[in-house]
Amino acid sequence: MYRKLILAAGMMAFMVCACEKNGTGEGEKTGFPEITLEENVLNAGEDGGVFEVGYTLSHTLEGGSIVVNSPVDWITMTDNDGSVTVTVAANPVKEARDTSVTVEYWMEDSFVADSIHVFQDALSYDYKLNASEAVCEYYGDMLDRPGSPHNYYLMVSDLGWDMGNAKVYKFDIFLPEPDEASRLSLPAGEYLLSKTSGTEPMTFTQQYSMYSVNNQSATENVSVGFTEGRLTVERQGSDYVLDAVLTDANGETHHMMYTGPIDFKDYYEPAPEVSSILTEDFTADLSKARLDATYYGDDYGYGTYIWYLHIRNEEWTGDAFIIELCSPKDDFEGGIPENNYAVSPSGDEFTVIQGYPTYPFESGSWLYQYDDAAAETKVSPLNSGVISVTHNDDGTSTVTIGCMDDNLDDPHKITGSWTGVIIYNDGTSMVPADRIRSRR
Repeated sequence: MYRKLILAAGMMAFMVCACEKNGTGEGEKTGFPEITLEENVLNAGEDGGVFEVGYTLSHTLEGGSIVVNSPVDWITMTDNDGSVTVTVAANPVKEARDTSVTVEYWMEDSFVADSIHVFQDALSYDYKLNASEAVCEYYGDMLDRPGSPHNYYLMVSDLGWDMGNAKVYKFDIFLPEPDEASRLSLPAGEYLLSKTSGTEPMTFTQQYSMYSVNNQSATENVSVGFTEGRLTVERQGSDYVLDAVLTDANGETHHMMYTGPIDFKDYYEPAPEVSSILTEDFTADLSKARLDATYYGDDYGYGTYIWYLHIRNEEWTGDAFIIELCSPKDDFEGGIPENNYAVSPSGDEFTVIQGYPTYPFESGSWLYQYDDAAAETKVSPLNSGVISVTHNDDGTSTVTIGCMDDNLDDPHKITGSWTGVIIYNDGTSMVPADRIRSRR
């Protein structure tokens, strides 16, 4: 509330003396100072700000001086001889706050003053960041097929994504196939958090999008993923205006803002037209192999449920397969449904996810070989064919592989058969970094 203060210990006696020295007549009151601010109420938003408030001083006396006074550390003030600058810090908590600050005119040990009541809104998000750095890594066509989505990894931070103590927002973005001129850029628009593991254009994935806080040496970070969110991108000339509102896995809310250039890094390396290194038909020796089957649920957003099969020797030597089966059943306890699974890029029921390179890694279903030192060679993706799963009466299962490599001009058969007891694992609680392979 507005209030004007006059603290005058001996003020009247002081003023009488002043009148007599100035030769004024009896009863004259000229020379009595009064300070008046142009504003007595400031409403500062949650972000705070800098406010300039003018004042008038009706009269000055020899030796008088202006003093500004704030009782709290979140408001600082400076006098500019006719105005004061009031700087209000951003509110770090989700509670509103207010206080009064004063501008005082002192005369020896007495003063007159006027006040400003400052109101500040509560923080509207649990975390709020006005970022100053933005880097975007371009990985190109993640499926290496015409028309498939292209991947961008955007990292926005206060200090730099690889700096100690940095706060970093990471967005694993998918976009339609760009032309050559625009591929190192982000189009304006609204990007939504994918509700599945899908790669729909103008979305960012749940698996690889997160908020991270680096430790002092930037060797480790604490990260949390998102359950809801949107990222808005605008262009202002060569600058980007980014605004993200997000809810993390702990139920806390985030608001990230950035204006400035984005430093694009080009990591795209087109895959060779043929990934297979086979020169003739190949039959895998799986006689000493084990089969680990890990269930990931609807991990890719196809609406089918992924069984990740790893067939390999105990010693990590010889022939091996990684096979991703798409089941129609969300059922870990029931195991892999018995059926014929056709190799396809569709992700439909009873299909095998077609193998494809995702530089520098690979995705889908592949044939590998390990040497005596367990060094891996990528032999060929499984490009077409059928893999059958049969459950036998003695408790064993048989997986029969009849596929083709991706050399369409000179195709080669890839065959093999495994029989044994499947080792089942539930991977639905695993994060991507826990898996054998990762896109990044």
